[in-house]
Amino acid sequence: WYQRRVRGKTGLVSLDHVEKCEWMYGDLVIDKEMVAMYDYQSDVEGDLSFSAGEVIKVTEDLGEWYRGNIGDREGIFPGNYVQILDEDTIKDVSGSVPPPNSALPPVELKPLCTGVMVEGYVTEDIELDEGDEVSILAQPDLLNVYIEDSGGRRTWIKTELLKINQELETASNGPIGAERIPASLHCYSLYPYLAKNNDELTLERDNIITITEQSDPHWWIGRLGKEVGVLPANYVQQINDQETWDTVKAWNANLSAAEDERTRQEAIHELISTEKTYIDDLLLVVEVFYNPLCSVASDEELSSVFVNWQQLILCNARLFRALYNNSDINSFESVGAVFLEEIDSLIGPYTKFCSAQRQAMIALQESVSHDFKVKEKECASSPKVGKLPLSTFLLKPMQRITKYPLLIKKILQHTRDTHPDYQSLKDSLARTEYLLTSVNEAVRATTRLESLQRVFDKCCDDLASEFD
Repeated sequence: WYQRRVRGKTGLVSLDHVEKCEWMYGDLVIDKEMVAMYDYQSDVEGDLSFSAGEVIKVTEDLGEWYRGNIGDREGIFPGNYVQILDEDTIKDVSGSVPPPNSALPPVELKPLCTGVMVEGYVTEDIELDEGDEVSILAQPDLLNVYIEDSGGRRTWIKTELLKINQELETASNGPIGAERIPASLHCYSLYPYLAKNNDELTLERDNIITITEQSDPHWWIGRLGKEVGVLPANYVQQINDQETWDTVKAWNANLSAAEDERTRQEAIHELISTEKTYIDDLLLVVEVFYNPLCSVASDEELSSVFVNWQQLILCNARLFRALYNNSDINSFESVGAVFLEEIDSLIGPYTKFCSAQRQAMIALQESVSHDFKVKEKECASSPKVGKLPLSTFLLKPMQRITKYPLLIKKILQHTRDTHPDYQSLKDSLARTEYLLTSVNEAVRATTRLESLQRVFDKCCDDLASEFD
């Protein structure tokens, strides 16, 4: 039997009903010391409360939770609040960072305008009659609107249920649907989050969310696939924050450096800036194509066309962030070492996508519904994507990985063999070539299987016709 904690409840579960898997927060750390990265205060009996910076001795691994003690205090605590104790984690401890699962203040959104219900709407949490006036707090798209009734109760409803008060659309907050943040702002979730109210989003770790409203510093509004809702801001990490984007865009070579070093810096900046541009393209697909198509497409259609698109966003966002954070923007001293550390995380996602790319193109042309095709054509007319069809963007992942060896080789050509990053760049070149080889082999294997399947299907059809 295992002792297991799920959603605040602890109990025993039979070994016959579970399968051991790799734990998302790291390796087994029994009898090791860990440092609290955030404050954790709990009123639940058996939990171990602590403050950021306290050292905890772990005595039992409970999966996503640990059992441990601080002096004579003992209890269980969430694993995503702590890290293994070493010099680096001591430097990183910050009690001022809002910890996941901490109590957040209520969502504070100022009404954009008012509206009147054109028909009744009833759920367990709210009851609205035809003619009731409501306040409109947000409208992230044309289909959904976030409202508040006269009693302060909030919910999401379809826009078609509401007649918007046109006279108030020019309020100081701007018209319904006005962009108060860049429309292409996206985040990924750092932690799972179970929605506590019907207007909230339930998140799994590593979900990609399109953020549509940030007026409340603690709670944002975003879209995840077909769902729109409120989410805690301290559960997500921005992918394309404007400050980082502007810094990369405004970069200039160090004019005081030697000519060869300036050329090297320019080659490294080309790697980082084109990575940023590529991530922009990946995010545009989510914003312009995927989210709108969720309103008309089945889960099977979305999976067949987009495959693991959000997984590509996640691994490339982490690659870009690592390159940006671990390199001095004026010298990029350690770009090879950082790239080497991250590149292997691309192999699995890109092998999966590129081997399914041909079938995704076929599905887009032949298998999807008429509504899907009409909506895709409508989405492609957006100036944000230069009026290019979705099929053009489905080619970009394969195009990107073919450029990595060329980009790394260009940096290597302008790096002295005595440079501390030289060997890491050589190793990075080898790994990017291995990535490309692995993907190409997977694509060829998939093509061979498809050919065999066609031969098999033809033989079956021929046999069936003979019996007929």
